[in-house]
Amino acid sequence: MDSENAILALAALAQPTRLDVFRLLVRHEPEGLAAGDIAKALAVPQNTMSSHLSILSRAGLVSARRFSRSIVYRADLTRLQAVVLFMLKDCCDGRPEICTPLVESLTPCVRPSRKSALMQNFDLPRRLTAEALGTALLVATVVGSGIMAESLTRDVALALLGKHAPTGAILVVLITILGPISGAHFNPAVTLIFALKRELTPRDALLYIVVQIAGGIVGTMMAHAMFALPLLDASLKMRTGGAQWLAESVAAFVCRNHSCRRSLRALFRALAGRPLHHGGLLVYIVDVVCDPAVAIARSMTNTFSGIRPTDLPASSRPNSAARSQR
Repeated sequence: MDSENAILALAALAQPTRLDVFRLLVRHEPEGLAAGDIAKALAVPQNTMSSHLSILSRAGLVSARRFSRSIVYRADLTRLQAVVLFMLKDCCDGRPEICTPLVESLTPCVRPSRKSALMQNFDLPRRLTAEALGTALLVATVVGSGIMAESLTRDVALALLGKHAPTGAILVVLITILGPISGAHFNPAVTLIFALKRELTPRDALLYIVVQIAGGIVGTMMAHAMFALPLLDASLKMRTGGAQWLAESVAAFVCRNHSCRRSLRALFRALAGRPLHHGGLLVYIVDVVCDPAVAIARSMTNTFSGIRPTDLPASSRPNSAARSQR
């Protein structure tokens, strides 16, 4: 958005009828209204209304699409957002305590997220540090508890319990401590969802994903160092096949829905079932799609928690299980 486009948009709205048209279309998002319905609602002749809609269209504030014999108009909220951001981008010389009330007043129909409000109190470097640290500690717990469980018992059920009980516990701790800082994603899939919901900018989301992956690799190295193992060791444990990918799909669906919660309380309710579905119903193979950062880190450990690199989603093949059995 530049000055010329901003002036064009503001000039288009600087007329009572056009302002009423735009506000009417905003109220009818996302369905929109036909031109005749707009004219009827505002008691304006159709030829006059067509002129107003043309001016709004040229300013980029409304878009039109033909349905059968009607032309349906919609408010372009992205354009409006660009105009508002252009006006506020240098707001208060970067002082958030002054800008925050103004920004909150622009969302009258949206209840502010407590977590998002808390995150706004921390700059990007601190949030990225929290994400990297949290992912590293999560992976260190996953890998380390797996190594310890495997060394203590040959019973696979007990080993799974010994691995996932600490994982569930550390998640509660990490979310409690780091959630108010970064949102406690620790998962590129969750970060992507927040980016699609426009709660994170594309740049911030990309940086989140980079530090999550890097933090996961560091977590594997930390766990290996604690048990005097090579810092990185490509896994040879095969985790692929129809059953595993079905579990992956279900886990990814569960993670997606949990990440859409708008409060930490809802997330804690979700955590109540996490150890159970990891420990028995979906087994521990479901982390690949549910958390790509953890999956990449687990491909670098040839221990109980390992995942063969070729079985990661990016490089797996439908017949890889059959080939490995030949």
